Amino acid sequence: MIKSIKSRSKITIIAVILSTLNFFFYFSMRVIWSGIGKVLGESSSNPVSSWIIFFVYLGVCISTWVFAVIKKEKPFELIFLIVDAVLLVGLLVIIYMGAADYLFIILRHFGYCLLFTLVVAIVMYIIFYYPKSRIKDNKIVKVALFGAITTISLFKVLDVYPNVFGTKPVVYAVEDEYQIVFTTTHDATAWVEINDVKYYDLYAGTNVSETKVHKIIVPMTILDTAKEYEVNAKTMWYRGPFGAFEGNTISEEYEFHPIDSSDGLNYYSISDVHGNLNSACAAASYFGDNLDFLVMAGDIVSALDHVSDIDKINTLAHNITKGTKPVIYARGNHEVKGDAAFVLDKYVGSSNGKFYYQVKLGRIHALVLDLGEDHDDDWWEYYDTANYASYRDEQAAFIQSISPLYQLVMYDYRLLVSHIPTTFVNSRGDFNEVKDEWTETLNTLDIDMAVSGHQHELVPFTPGLVTPNSQLTFASACEYGSGKMNVKAYYTDFNYPGFMVSARSKTQFYDKDDIFDSAFTGLATTVDFDDNTETSFYTNNDAAILEDIVYPYSDVPARTNFVYNLSTKQLV
Repeated sequence: MIKSIKSRSKITIIAVILSTLNFFFYFSMRVIWSGIGKVLGESSSNPVSSWIIFFVYLGVCISTWVFAVIKKEKPFELIFLIVDAVLLVGLLVIIYMGAADYLFIILRHFGYCLLFTLVVAIVMYIIFYYPKSRIKDNKIVKVALFGAITTISLFKVLDVYPNVFGTKPVVYAVEDEYQIVFTTTHDATAWVEINDVKYYDLYAGTNVSETKVHKIIVPMTILDTAKEYEVNAKTMWYRGPFGAFEGNTISEEYEFHPIDSSDGLNYYSISDVHGNLNSACAAASYFGDNLDFLVMAGDIVSALDHVSDIDKINTLAHNITKGTKPVIYARGNHEVKGDAAFVLDKYVGSSNGKFYYQVKLGRIHALVLDLGEDHDDDWWEYYDTANYASYRDEQAAFIQSISPLYQLVMYDYRLLVSHIPTTFVNSRGDFNEVKDEWTETLNTLDIDMAVSGHQHELVPFTPGLVTPNSQLTFASACEYGSGKMNVKAYYTDFNYPGFMVSARSKTQFYDKDDIFDSAFTGLATTVDFDDNTETSFYTNNDAAILEDIVYPYSDVPARTNFVYNLSTKQLV
């Protein structure tokens, strides 16, 4: 075999390797094939362009191998090498043009392809070559091979491996309860202990054991009073119908700091992280121990291709809060995509499997909304799987039902959280009727602040500065130029302040997310109830406050700190 490979020219060997890697890499790009097709004019009536490219890469790969096997190398070896080089450049262009957000997923699938190929090669080697080779009589090789096969087999059959905490606990605030979420590396039963009382991870009266993710519900008043909790998990090696084999119990203790609004509030809002965890964590750690709660407004990752992608959401939340502060979560449109999107509710704050709800943190009220995908349900990329229109209708009724509650309860502060902003209708006009309808109801709720993301821009919303329901035009101080947000875009007729909270940039304006840049900016907000004001300002991952933030569509003076009167909702 080795001699056969050595007999090929170096150009042939390189061409074969490159064509194989090219094919594997494009195949691993399945997550963005629709995006590639869209660039090439693909639509519901022409859905084949990305598949044509797939068969090009497959055809070149197969042809390269065939000519190498039958030893018809010249002059084809150089031709194939040139073609492979061109196809490689094509892959790099695709990455540069918009695949960066999905690069981790692509590389993961690429790694699976290589691993699968390696396993197949080893099996083929053992079946067809190993018995004929001289090393078949080598005792070291035999022992090593037998040991590897035995170890892997026992590992899979007995399912035995150490159990430790995977993602550390995150305390999500939903309604009037805390949902404490953490994971283990092995299936386990789990519970949270507060003041010697155990709260279990239950399903219809049964302690769940065949799971690695654990969401445990605790009444807010209980944890707020105790100010500490312990997470526990007992390894379940096997659970049968009439018996089980249990393993060790692992435990960790955490302090908890409930919201105390008597001295005001400090909270931080982030969105559109798209996997840039370290920089987002650095920005969101601006308040340090003085943070009261964290708002995660969606698109923390680019797609939920695997549960490990969901784990990144909780990894970031824990790294910022250390499990000691409440977290409010709103689902982003990228977090409805991927195979693991249908179990997201088990990993983050949710209500009855859905991602709209209210939060009652003492004297603080938050309303979390979820517009779902960012196109209408018949958008061709969804392939008839989207049914968000009825989901939004549910929320319209939900928002209507909250109005009487607001009249009965005197809250100190009222927050609106959504990934896609309700105050802004973009150039596509997505959900303009829904946003107009929702805004009319939301205007009755005396909202103090609305935080959102989605557009990857740092934009303040102040009521009254721009004529509502009228096409926006850029202000003279705006550096967006001929950007995407000024064509048929408009503001709804809202009466409360708000912000698009995050961008992967250290400044307000930029042309394109740099795939090699780790910059990130989020929104810090402080509330002073004595002065009856709230102050918001942008900070980046260098802990620097961004100065001179302009209104993209109004020529009012730029600001660093946006101070609003809580009663009038106007700038101070």
